[in-house]
Amino acid sequence: MKLDFAAVRKLLKSFDFNTLFREHLGWDKHQAQLDIPLDGETHRL
Repeated sequence: MKLDFAAVRKLLKSFDFNTLFREHLGWDKHQAQLDIPLDGETHRL
């Protein structure tokens, strides 16, 4: 994926992390799960 560095800089300067992560980095497409053992139980993230 090619980033538009000018757009990314603008989003960083305006603290618009939601748009940065979702529209430019594609973080809304994460599908993995992680099992965490804690106090004898397993919790899925």
